[in-house]
Amino acid sequence: MMEYSEMTTNVLVAFYSTYGHIHRMALAVVEGAEGVPDTTVRLRRIAELEEARKALAGQDAYVRAQQAQSDIPCGDARRFALG
Repeated sequence: MMEYSEMTTNVLVAFYSTYGHIHRMALAVVEGAEGVPDTTVRLRRIAELEEARKALAGQDAYVRAQQAQSDIPCGDARRFALG
């Protein structure tokens, strides 16, 4: 049996953010979780629905926020399970 100190905690921070406010909160959660010893943290973004993406595409604030989040992998059920 493993000792408690040998166990790794896995944390998934999944978020949806249209304009970037929740993205910044998710980054703060990641930063806090990474400060816990023996913890692995993954950040995953929930993708926009196609209809919402089309409706918001003309708004500069939306476009900038999406560009700022573009380096974060989008998650789906399979990706969440596999990493």
